[in-house]
Amino acid sequence: MQMIEYTIEVYDMSCEGCETLLERELTRLSGVMEVNADAITGEVAVMGEPKTRDRVRRTVAEIGYEPGRVE
Repeated sequence: MQMIEYTIEVYDMSCEGCETLLERELTRLSGVMEVNADAITGEVAVMGEPKTRDRVRRTVAEIGYEPGRVE
């Protein structure tokens, strides 16, 4: 399966607890291999299948954060 790395902005991620929550929940998604959240930059780096982008963005919103652009 092809894997890509992409980044999603998360506007209201503000602490280490936020990082931990996002990493835990997003890593549970099928097709997502690795997640690294950084509250300082407000970005979450994801390694996963290309088709996971929309699902990751939806999950960020469902957890209660405001997702931004995906690059």
